[in-house]
Amino acid sequence: MIGSDILTEHHLTPRGWEAGNLPMDRVETWTRRGFEDLDYAREEVHWHCEWASPDVTRAHRDALRVKHDHFMWKSVRRRRLIVSIGAPL
Repeated sequence: MIGSDILTEHHLTPRGWEAGNLPMDRVETWTRRGFEDLDYAREEVHWHCEWASPDVTRAHRDALRVKHDHFMWKSVRRRRLIVSIGAPL
């Protein structure tokens, strides 16, 4: 049985990750779906890339993602958590 199921949108910028309004300098937009599986007492988080700036090279976007990767993984230290990160566009 699924408990909460929350979908949020996050934008990667040169400053890091931002939620909410679209920043003018975003290079990627990702959705984060987090839900609780009450039957197995675990939480799942799935990241999916929805958009990538055609004006920014893949290498530059990869470097920004690596620089700010703590955001996607920050909750991994919790037990009973499954995190999956899809491939960038």
